[in-house]
Amino acid sequence: MTSLFVVMRSFARSSASPIGESLSARRPSAAAIRMKSSEDEEASSAQLAAALAQVDVERLPPRLVVTGERRPRWNARNVTPVSPHQLIDGRIIRSALLLNRRKKKKRALRFPDDEVAGALEPENPWKFRKDLKRDAVIAAYKEACAKHKASVHQNIIYQLKSTNNIDDRCEELNFTEISLWPNDCEALEEIFRRILFHKINLDGAIVDDSSAEILCQIFEFYESVTHLDISNNHTIGTYGWQACSRMLRKTLSLKRLDACNVRLNEEYMTILTRGLRYAYLYILRFDSCRLSGRLMELLVVALKFNMALRQLYICNNQLQGSDCVQIQTLLKFNSRLSYLDLSDNLIDDDSLYFVVNGLTHQLHFGRFSKSKKGLESLILWNNRLTRRSASHLNAAIVEGVQDFEVSERGLERPHG
Repeated sequence: MTSLFVVMRSFARSSASPIGESLSARRPSAAAIRMKSSEDEEASSAQLAAALAQVDVERLPPRLVVTGERRPRWNARNVTPVSPHQLIDGRIIRSALLLNRRKKKKRALRFPDDEVAGALEPENPWKFRKDLKRDAVIAAYKEACAKHKASVHQNIIYQLKSTNNIDDRCEELNFTEISLWPNDCEALEEIFRRILFHKINLDGAIVDDSSAEILCQIFEFYESVTHLDISNNHTIGTYGWQACSRMLRKTLSLKRLDACNVRLNEEYMTILTRGLRYAYLYILRFDSCRLSGRLMELLVVALKFNMALRQLYICNNQLQGSDCVQIQTLLKFNSRLSYLDLSDNLIDDDSLYFVVNGLTHQLHFGRFSKSKKGLESLILWNNRLTRRSASHLNAAIVEGVQDFEVSERGLERPHG
């Protein structure tokens, strides 16, 4: 009993140690727990308001964003404050989000109505086509020749006097026996701005590249021609073909282009195909231009998506088997082409197979509307066809070719 009593006394002494005192100090007493009165709350709020009044808002530090903290963007009602300063946790904070929402003033250049003298409108190209008279047109042409120091061509004056109705499109203006230099072309603008023509024949009349450029620019602006013949002009260069390509792309009135026996290489054909791709031509003629090989490939790339073209003449161009592959591609993609002239070429029996294959593709895949009737006329005069091509010709007739011309003498016998 005495030993047990000693142990209990030692435990009571240990409870009075510093550790025991710290444990007892953590326990709140009833006297320590006391609610603040309304007077104390008003005093604390008054102290907080006085402290906030003394704070300089511009010198406040930036807001520290805690990753785990989630707050509403503006306030509980999600109302955008007018001022860029916010009251968060009793501190006035400058918000960068509010600064970014400021609308920037739109800048505009304005002139007072009193200082505007006038406005420049686009020029009307047909403003001179009013009350036309032949004598006035001839006088304007002679005055332009004197201005540009060009010679007056009596052949042109004779053709102007022989025209019947100059208010509508005249039939033809022929420059076959005339050499047109740049000064002559500048003087001709006075005629083309007043009179419109169905056909303008420039066969062998263009002297240099500058003349071709000037004439194409005139035809583009005034739309004075529907059928243009530029055959047998070997002096057309880069600038002339660029102007011609631009004319084909922008002129709505031009429906036929004859460019037979002209000098074309890969550079010129690349330039020309930019306009042929979007041209409004119905008839295109490229006879005797040596289009075999790369030139034929470039021409097909431009024409296979041209939905306006109806007739294509590529006679006497030394077309062979590889060129017939390109013609096959043209027939597969363009089902609106109705007339194709391949006469005076080097097409043999095996090459004709590719042409007929393109016609077969039109029959099964290309004809979906009335405008896509497919090829109706195929001309194959003076080629290297023999009786072995009869099966291909029979297939072409079956595919729906209505007009089919091979040779006046019939098919030749195969050699050997």
